[in-house]
Amino acid sequence: MDVNLTKLLDTAYNLHISGKLSEAKGLYEQILKAEPENLDALNLYAQLLVALKSYDDALSIFFKIDEKIKLPDIKLSIAKVYFFKNDFKHVTEVLNSLENKPVEVLNLLATAYIKLNDYEQAYFVYKSLINTDNNFVNNYNISFCLGFLKKYDEAYEYALRAYEMNPKDIPVIMQCANYSEKLNKYDDAIKYLKEAEKLSPSPELYNKLGSLYAGINNQSEALSCYKTAIQLDNKNKQAMLNIAYLYKTIDKNVSINILTELLQDYPEDKIVISSLYYMFYNMVDYNNAIKYGLYYIDKFPDDYFAYEITGEAYYENYDYTSALNMYKKADELSDNENIKIRYAKLLYLTGDIEKGKKLLQSYKNSDNAKKALINISLAEKNLKDCEEAFFDWQTSINPEKIAEDKARRFFYKLNINNLYNVNEDTFVKNVKSSENHSTEVKLSKILKRIWRRENIQDKTLLLFSYNGIGDMLMFSRYINILKNMCKKIIMHVPSALYDLMKYNFPYIDYYQNLDDIKDDMYDYSASFFTILYSLDVDLKNIPYSKGYLSVKDDLIIEKSKDNLLKTDKKKAGIYWQGNPTILLNRSVKLKYFEPLFNLDKIQLYSFQMSDIDKESDELKKSKPIIDLAPMIKSYEDTAVFLKNMDVLVTIDTSIANLAGALGVKTYLMLPKTTDWRWFNDNDTTPWYDSVKIFRADKDLVWDDVIVRIKDDLSKV
Repeated sequence: MDVNLTKLLDTAYNLHISGKLSEAKGLYEQILKAEPENLDALNLYAQLLVALKSYDDALSIFFKIDEKIKLPDIKLSIAKVYFFKNDFKHVTEVLNSLENKPVEVLNLLATAYIKLNDYEQAYFVYKSLINTDNNFVNNYNISFCLGFLKKYDEAYEYALRAYEMNPKDIPVIMQCANYSEKLNKYDDAIKYLKEAEKLSPSPELYNKLGSLYAGINNQSEALSCYKTAIQLDNKNKQAMLNIAYLYKTIDKNVSINILTELLQDYPEDKIVISSLYYMFYNMVDYNNAIKYGLYYIDKFPDDYFAYEITGEAYYENYDYTSALNMYKKADELSDNENIKIRYAKLLYLTGDIEKGKKLLQSYKNSDNAKKALINISLAEKNLKDCEEAFFDWQTSINPEKIAEDKARRFFYKLNINNLYNVNEDTFVKNVKSSENHSTEVKLSKILKRIWRRENIQDKTLLLFSYNGIGDMLMFSRYINILKNMCKKIIMHVPSALYDLMKYNFPYIDYYQNLDDIKDDMYDYSASFFTILYSLDVDLKNIPYSKGYLSVKDDLIIEKSKDNLLKTDKKKAGIYWQGNPTILLNRSVKLKYFEPLFNLDKIQLYSFQMSDIDKESDELKKSKPIIDLAPMIKSYEDTAVFLKNMDVLVTIDTSIANLAGALGVKTYLMLPKTTDWRWFNDNDTTPWYDSVKIFRADKDLVWDDVIVRIKDDLSKV
């Protein structure tokens, strides 16, 4: 190179490193005009273009240099430019082409893999780095990658190594706490956070610490941590949300007040809005849930989730037309299978049966769609389609996957990960280890061996209920038919039903604990629900409608002598409330029964066994109603009292099926939208001759039903 050009290059370089980029650029271009193949000038010019973010021009120059001379440094420069361009795939390709990979190359390669979310490859790179330099940073990075790979035991091990090397590094301490929590080592997690607290207290740290205390049900310490977070930042939204969540189980009104105050400060915060929505939704206060759902829609009219949750509240409140409109809009804004299935169910419920069934048919691989098709077919008395849908659903059951998917959907649906700092995997693990889930798993395995119509003359049949006691009572009418078709019957029965079933079907081997029934004890299983298919039942001609259950005559006679039952009046049993959190349209407030309280010729007896609301409880005590609950310990006791009644007035629950099976005169209060079992019949039912139906004209409105029942009772 000419001496003058050499001096000019030195001048350009000095300007370059001193930050005078535009002046340096002019000199580099002057040099390259004179000597376009000057590799030193080209390299420095390309480096300057990188600093000016002219990445494409820099790349073309580096490629030109690379064609002339193969140097690792040029490859590294090319990789860095790709990195700045966020083209991480090309970064890995360029760096992997190098035979020797010094520390700088390996660090860049690992970082690129992380940017590509390829944590396994990043882990391997960091593992090779640690062989060269076993420092706390590399141990921390390995732990980081293993965490994303959900290998928490190994991740924790490397985090501890990093901690031992640098016990005052906050990110390392927080990583140890995080993996301790994932491994359910809550005491260790709290210990690490306490160490971090000494080094650098912050609202974020106290929120995390509070969530850990909440996880071990130490509510007082959790509350103290959240309050400390607020002391450090009096507008800390996360701490306020955490306190609101904590108070959900202590005092819901406090929780609501906190969330309402937060909404004033953050009127467009989705988490705050949805938290208020779910607070009321879980309290079965659907009107207020709808209020906040509509507020959500007003603020975010293009968010399908807003329409979905509002539609869900309308659905639970039995306003199917409004729910349909919400799900229709949610469907327009998303391509979510669960939304489409709920939309299809609402089409059916609002009268467009064919359109609803057609939409469900297109999602036949979905368990939810299959279950919806089962119920629709049954309601139409179409047993053939129902059978096809049921066995299609039953044979595809994967209980572990169903439980995990359900738990993860629930986790994200409530934004628990953002709202409460709850660990997702711990949440899912707890759901899957719950008693309800273990029962579901056991039942799903039993369903795998469902009897269809095979010859069972020399086989043992297991009977069980998948849907509850109501099914067991309603479909036990078929047990004597089954007895003549198989060698032996064994049955899972709840303890409260044991005495009644044993008396009526003494030839069955009963098990009150599902876990006591082993796989080798039976050949086929049949739920009381699937008996309909296996026996090819004609739903329009149902047997034993006059009754098929009984209790010992001496028990009935003995009970009739009880002073509580001695009256000159007609005896009318009443039952008004099931589980209102599940079956709102099959639960009635006792106040609706007031027209019956003062009928001259009627003495009312309460069969209500479940917890009732305070208002109904006080009303029951103040009115001429005799409470039988203290004397009822089993369904046999209930049956004996029912046989001493002249009539039973009840909502749709197991006692209605028991009364019908005993042949006891029963007035059944049905909502407008009923369970499939009652079909679309108006006054009578093919299941029970002794049951008269009083169907409401509108869901959740019972006034007219009670007036009609009063008129009938006056004639008893």
